[in-house]
Amino acid sequence: MVPLRLAVRLKVFHLLAAASAAGPAATLAGGGTVPPLDAALAATLAASAGGAAAALAWLSRRYVGEIATNATKESVTISTLGFWGERVDSEFPVAAVIPAVTRARSDGGDDGNGNGNGKTSASAAAAAVVVDELIAARPLLAFDVEGDRQFLVSLRFSSLCDRPAMLRLLSGGGV
Repeated sequence: MVPLRLAVRLKVFHLLAAASAAGPAATLAGGGTVPPLDAALAATLAASAGGAAAALAWLSRRYVGEIATNATKESVTISTLGFWGERVDSEFPVAAVIPAVTRARSDGGDDGNGNGNGKTSASAAAAAVVVDELIAARPLLAFDVEGDRQFLVSLRFSSLCDRPAMLRLLSGGGV
């Protein structure tokens, strides 16, 4: 999270690069001429700096630095970064978190073809296996929050304070 925070805070350099187009723009506005190569370079630099800043802003609003669950309130607090790298905490009801992990189906559950009672259940051990497989396969795990946005969490390189709670949350089992 620290490297991302640093990159987000260095957006001021993106703004400076975008401002490099001000010189040629002012010259053109004053009725002067700008060599085509200079104009093309300034426009390219401004566009690429704007694109990089927009991409960093998109990523910083979605990359999860911390997830905290509150069993009493049945809520989850997701911490991300704001536009300038400040911490932004967003609280959501647990029911709004769309599971990132497909629930393991028990003998009484639906097999996906409409057979069974339609109920799904997952043991903690089965959910752990599925999450471990996803962690091994993907450096970033995406999950959605209903009515908000998609979040990205890196479980491979993170320390989990309460692994069972995280497994339940990502498998749709609540907190």
